[in-house]
Amino acid sequence: MNTNATEASWPPPRSQWLRYWSAVPAEKVEALAGEIAEYCNVRDVTLPQNGLGLLKLPDSALNDLYFLGEVPVSHAHVELIAPDGTRSEGGARLLDDRQSLARG
Repeated sequence: MNTNATEASWPPPRSQWLRYWSAVPAEKVEALAGEIAEYCNVRDVTLPQNGLGLLKLPDSALNDLYFLGEVPVSHAHVELIAPDGTRSEGGARLLDDRQSLARG
């Protein structure tokens, strides 16, 4: 992965965000979330959740769905309110069972 950011390539397009976040150690993601929480008011839009999701794969011949097994899933949906009143909303759904990583 190219780590040299240029003005034209930074920030990366939203379609690439998951790739960037997945490459960073969880401790760094949680540290960044802590820094943001010190600056902004963080409000849960929905309560953070974790559990198991079924991994489905369609059969190539008949297109029937087969369940390969369960995978851990965490979900969070938050709103950030900056000191100047600016609001941003977003969420994360991860193949991981750590709610703290999904919410930050």
